[in-house]
Amino acid sequence: MDKSLRISAFKYNPVNILRMTAFWSILLQQMKIFPEHSLIKEEFEKIRLLAVEECNGEAGRKAVQKIPILVDFAQILQHLEETEEMRKVLSNGEPFPAERYPDISLELKLLYIPNSMLTTVQVLQINRIVTLTGAIFNFFKTGDVKYPLLHRHLIDVPYVKEIPEAIHAIMDDTGTVLSSASNELARLRKQLARKRVESEQIYLSVIQKYRKSGWLSEAEESWRNGRRVVSIVAEQKRSAKGIVHDISSTGKTCFIEPEETIGINNLLLSLEEEERAEIKRILHELTAFFEKVSSYPENVLSFSRSLRCGLCQGATRD
Repeated sequence: MDKSLRISAFKYNPVNILRMTAFWSILLQQMKIFPEHSLIKEEFEKIRLLAVEECNGEAGRKAVQKIPILVDFAQILQHLEETEEMRKVLSNGEPFPAERYPDISLELKLLYIPNSMLTTVQVLQINRIVTLTGAIFNFFKTGDVKYPLLHRHLIDVPYVKEIPEAIHAIMDDTGTVLSSASNELARLRKQLARKRVESEQIYLSVIQKYRKSGWLSEAEESWRNGRRVVSIVAEQKRSAKGIVHDISSTGKTCFIEPEETIGINNLLLSLEEEERAEIKRILHELTAFFEKVSSYPENVLSFSRSLRCGLCQGATRD
């Protein structure tokens, strides 16, 4: 066989990778030498890099990079048998949840900081890990006989369904906090919706008045400094009552916030600020709940790393 083909065949056969790992480990045990510069050490690193390439998550890659050179034969045999079980799961085409998963190490650290608050994106990251773990639990629900070595990883990892339930109660799959998350948020959003309709009606009335007077520029409406403004010809900026927020680079267009809209705009800004504050309060409350069960996400992450190590060792590339 061509040398390059032999290398390729070895690279994409994770069982061979683990067997070679075992071989080098046993050889080291017999020789009792661990020089940092030894050829054996260098070859082990090459094998480990091949396994890292098969991982589908950053946490899994970090875990594989930390795998030490094993010298205990029973431990080596155990890892080989677990890898063989994972290989069977994949080669049999079973629906094992092998999607990519996020690294939630940063999110877990935040849970130990007093008064910390997870963002909606971070909450979704945790939800992703918990959801994947739930799928793995379901996969092995009846697999304790078929895949006993992999199934035993579930023993010390209880599935806390309250976590995804708490997340789904306050936000959707895109990370948008639901109006039903609290009575106050529902009230604020209803009021905001009404005031935005009122604001739209006022602006339409002002624009119609300015159009009849011939004051409008081509653009008519725009936004400046976070405020909704009307575009008028600069010659009429003293005729139109309101706050001038900007003038175009040519000096021909003036961007004015009409006097009739200032009150409603200030009210909208105030309500929007109250909405953001209420969302923060809800996220603080959810983060506090996570703090109470912080050991569970940590166990989940550890569990995921463990199984993903087995996955990257037992998987073959397409």
